[in-house]
Amino acid sequence: MMVPHVSQGGRYDRLYEQFDQNTSAVGLAFDVDTLAKHMVAEPEPEKICILATPATHAVAEQFRTEIDEQVVDIQYELRNKSVYQKIYQVVEENSQYKVVEK
Repeated sequence: MMVPHVSQGGRYDRLYEQFDQNTSAVGLAFDVDTLAKHMVAEPEPEKICILATPATHAVAEQFRTEIDEQVVDIQYELRNKSVYQKIYQVVEENSQYKVVEK
């Protein structure tokens, strides 16, 4: 199997001589098109909205910290439902707050 050439570089110590300087230098370049062809696309994270109020924002924030590897917005008013795969709401039940899926 042939490995694609994705980078090149080297030492450029003599480059600075044309500017009357004596210093060491190195350079490195990557072929981003070749790198991109060999990258595996990661799946889009799920987008979640938690509907809250100023009084329930802390409850929503606590719930948000329990959700891993997702994009989570806390909103007081749902502006664009189609953006989210899941929508939750902070509700009061028996004098307690809980988060339920809508």
